[in-house]
Amino acid sequence: MKVTGPGSGPGALPSDLGEAQGALKTGEKAGIERPQGGPPTSSERLASGSGVAQTEAAATPAPGVVGTHDIAAALRAGALPPAAAMDQLIERIVNQQLSAAAPTALRDSLRETLRDALETDPMLAAKLREIARDS
Repeated sequence: MKVTGPGSGPGALPSDLGEAQGALKTGEKAGIERPQGGPPTSSERLASGSGVAQTEAAATPAPGVVGTHDIAAALRAGALPPAAAMDQLIERIVNQQLSAAAPTALRDSLRETLRDALETDPMLAAKLREIARDS
């Protein structure tokens, strides 16, 4: 096996790549440009202020996601006790998962299953204890 000096072998950079990296260190563009119609860069998004709209849009739950921001805010403000917050959350999940025409027995069964999961699942039970302690 032949041993060669630095700058050769499998870890060596091609000469044009090394030049591009050197140019980037000095702040030059190195001939790399964003294609026409490509997505804006991070700095362009920050300058346009579009991040604010995205943050507000993120507060609105996507279809199929149960919104909890108002329940959490009421809980943090002390306007809603933890037990009532869990009841509201369970009711939202039931309403999202089942249609209004679903039999009452099915709706009650889902509520019971969700409450059972909250009480018996170690991670969920710990989270409930944390919420109750913080409020």
